[in-house]
Amino acid sequence: MILKRLLSLLIIFCMIFCLSCTTSTVAVRDKEKDKATTENITETGIENSAEADGESVIEVTEPFSDDSETEIEPVPETEPEEIVPAIAYTDIMLDVPYISQKDILPNGCEAVCATMLMQYYGIEADALDFARYYMLRDVFIKDEEGRVFGPDPEEVYVGDPEIDDGGFGCYPSVITESLERCLPEGYIAIDISGMNINEITNTYLADNIPVALWMTVDMKKTEKVVSWYDKADFDNEEPRVIEYPANLHVMVLCGYDGENFIFSDPYDSRGVVKHSYEDTLMIYESMGRRAFAINKNF
Repeated sequence: MILKRLLSLLIIFCMIFCLSCTTSTVAVRDKEKDKATTENITETGIENSAEADGESVIEVTEPFSDDSETEIEPVPETEPEEIVPAIAYTDIMLDVPYISQKDILPNGCEAVCATMLMQYYGIEADALDFARYYMLRDVFIKDEEGRVFGPDPEEVYVGDPEIDDGGFGCYPSVITESLERCLPEGYIAIDISGMNINEITNTYLADNIPVALWMTVDMKKTEKVVSWYDKADFDNEEPRVIEYPANLHVMVLCGYDGENFIFSDPYDSRGVVKHSYEDTLMIYESMGRRAFAINKNF
């Protein structure tokens, strides 16, 4: 009888011992699993979070790596046109009178260049007078909604060239039309937009005719444009948007030395400056091949 009771106690003890071992094993495995999950989250920079109802709101994404091997295709460089100087000319420098726009017309490089060209021919002219009394100009207006409307730079100078932040500019057609209002008999203003650099060099510069070119300040690429609604569409529900390069600049092309173009640059009293053929070509093309000249009307 005693033996039966001892045997029963031994069986119960064994069952309790086995159950305890199983529970411990499960607990250890769960802890190891939790540890692995935590380490994985830490490595990817994702913090664990959940709503009150227990639903996970983690969005797993690959972390950004500075070691990325993504390659950026380089922009192909445009091969510059080969310079073909006119016969008997390798170097040329025209004696164009220099005028600075500083403190006179901070945003009136077009008017200053037109005046330099007039003075080159011995025509008595003043840059400020030309801008005030002869250059076609118009201003900005706003509608009831506060939208800004302005003129077309192909038709008039936009804004006020005498103010630092109040003027923008215009294109050659405006200057040639304005010059027609003041040029003496025997002279003509010519819009030669569309001609390439070689044509301008060989047709005009080589024939002792300086040319005003639409370029940029310090030959820098345009990174910003300003825009406004076309004043002609003031009453339209969907007016045309006009965009204008923020760093557009006009200079007088007055020479070439076989490697560089030579300009009279009115900006900030820069004076006579040189720019490489490649830079001149790139910027002139990017500004739409815009240029004008004054010639004698034979």
